Amino acid sequence: MNTIIESYLNHIQENEFEIPMKDSKIKKFKTNIPPEKRTFKNLPRYSNKKPKVRFQDWLCLKNTSKSNHSVGQSPDKTWYGWSHRAIGSFKIGDTIKPDMIGNKSKESYKIKTDKEAMDHAIRFAKDVS
Repeated sequence: MNTIIESYLNHIQENEFEIPMKDSKIKKFKTNIPPEKRTFKNLPRYSNKKPKVRFQDWLCLKNTSKSNHSVGQSPDKTWYGWSHRAIGSFKIGDTIKPDMIGNKSKESYKIKTDKEAMDHAIRFAKDVS
């Protein structure tokens, strides 16, 4: 397991992880979902649909970009950019269309490198903030 994941998680037992609860500095949410399989779709929620944990903790997002904007990379190498208004995810192979937030071009283009994904996440975060 790499240091990005370990900085957010405590192993309780093999295949069991603890994540800080959103509204508590003491309570932890226990899960057996490994970091590389976590998505917004399986983000733990209360019955009122509010999240139990911060999405940044759930996705193990770590900002290695040295950006002042809200960006981070997950263990599956997807870059995320966010603000209080929106969240966007970008990875190698994604096609960026002209009408997408953060597009640097008036034409569609495909993300080819990790750096391009990070740069787009930074532009996205800047544009939605």
